[in-house]
Amino acid sequence: MTSEKKSPTFVRNATGLVRSSSWVDMMFLNLVSFGGFWSIIYAFTYAPLYGGDPAVSLLLTAPGILALLGVYYIFNTSMPRSGGDYVYVSRVLIPAVGLAANFVGWAIFLWFWIGDAASVFSSQGLSQILSVFHALTGASWAGTLSSWFPVPVNDFIVGTIAIVVFTSLVIVSSRVYYKIQNVLMSIALIGIAITAILLVLAVLNPSSFVNSFNSYATHVNAGLMPNAYDNISAAGAAVAPTHSPTNLGANLLLVPLWFTVLFWVFSSNYLGGELKNANKTAGKALFASFGIVFAATIVILEAAYYGLGFNFMVGIDYIYYGYLPNTLGATPNLALIAGILTNNSLLVIFLGIGIVSGFLLVAPWGMTIMSRILFAYSFDRVVPVSLADVSSRFSTPTKAILVASVGGEIMLLFLSGLLGGTTSSAAFALYSYASIGDIGITFVIVAIAAIVFPYRKKQLYEVTASVKRKVAGLPVITWLGIIALIYSVGTVVWYTYDQAFYFFGCPAGGVVACDYNSFLILLAVLFVATIAYYYILKSYRARQGVPIEVVFSEIPPE
Repeated sequence: MTSEKKSPTFVRNATGLVRSSSWVDMMFLNLVSFGGFWSIIYAFTYAPLYGGDPAVSLLLTAPGILALLGVYYIFNTSMPRSGGDYVYVSRVLIPAVGLAANFVGWAIFLWFWIGDAASVFSSQGLSQILSVFHALTGASWAGTLSSWFPVPVNDFIVGTIAIVVFTSLVIVSSRVYYKIQNVLMSIALIGIAITAILLVLAVLNPSSFVNSFNSYATHVNAGLMPNAYDNISAAGAAVAPTHSPTNLGANLLLVPLWFTVLFWVFSSNYLGGELKNANKTAGKALFASFGIVFAATIVILEAAYYGLGFNFMVGIDYIYYGYLPNTLGATPNLALIAGILTNNSLLVIFLGIGIVSGFLLVAPWGMTIMSRILFAYSFDRVVPVSLADVSSRFSTPTKAILVASVGGEIMLLFLSGLLGGTTSSAAFALYSYASIGDIGITFVIVAIAAIVFPYRKKQLYEVTASVKRKVAGLPVITWLGIIALIYSVGTVVWYTYDQAFYFFGCPAGGVVACDYNSFLILLAVLFVATIAYYYILKSYRARQGVPIEVVFSEIPPE
């Protein structure tokens, strides 16, 4: 481990991390944060329930996302250190709030995403692809494995193996991991492009998908005879909202959804201390990954609405969320539909590699991001200083990576369905919706920090800010912060209300009557507890002769 001479304030005079990551590495890291297909799959199963139109609502969302990315870009290039918004907010606003906003609003959910990725890649990704392959080829082994992977104990075993393998890889060599990541995500992007093309072809020839879907339903004995497509479409038509580009109300309701689908490209900020030429690398990584996902989401969702049929999409979404029984042999989301659209066993396998890779790589992505957050906490002496140890052999924060991995393994116990007294899909819904709403709180505080940065920390802004231009008398970062704040607040309010009182069916006034609301209360308590923890720690460090407030008056060393 590093033995650099200790600083009287920070743990060391140098981090020990190496600036070796290119913009391509970070672009693909940002794309991994979407789970490859996963963010689009999520939108596919959620957006139709509100009506409106994907293209219109996405265009309404774009200004908020671009403003948020602009905030992160300016902060990242002004303070190019690992730790991301924890570093920014703790320096610009109040250290205790920076710690609480980052840990409760974002960091602890990385444990969830590690465990989730280790579970979902097999229980959904592999299961769906094998189910379609079985229907196309009649291979009995594929049908057997398709049913084997979702079994909780099997899902847990396979997920544990994935976590162990990726933990070892992330510890031993970041460069090797990035090479594997970049190759697999390239395959995933090709798979996304193929899916988009297949959906556009379905728009031109809708009957081809209808025939393929009915054939698949027959092979898996779905029991939806004589016409599975028509039966599901009829069920969807009974509950479908109005699908219209001019339905402003429905399109506005979709804005928080798209905000949470698209904001993930900020992930590369947490490796700010490992970027080559941060001023160029950060911007390319952020905005290139946003452009790719934005374009893919518009094309795939818009084509799906017209190529698959809007009522059909609502129908399978109701099956996905458990409002209707699922007899389709696998989870009915975009991954399954993409496989059916191919109508070709070899192409199914190729798409499967891309889809599964997108799911699976979220585990090492989560380990990498969380380890850098824990490293930043430790470097500032707010958690045990041993978590800032960097291997002299591998140049990675080994102990922080292990803590991230162990947390992910614990989450896997719940997400696989082994613990918690619930199904894996219910556990996933609880934690994922809570995390999406809660991450919005982090963005609210980051946006506030951006608004006041030029005024509250004028000297730091003048010395470090990479963009100091003004528009109408206000600094650019202040304008971006205002726009990002509006969208972030809207997202938090909508997800808190919508998920607590609509999706989970909790009655007004019955705040503690459902798990989701209880979880939100727990997060609020944890936020306050983290602030209290900081001030207790501050007193403790003062007795040790370490003035922790001095730590937050300057940017960490490189």
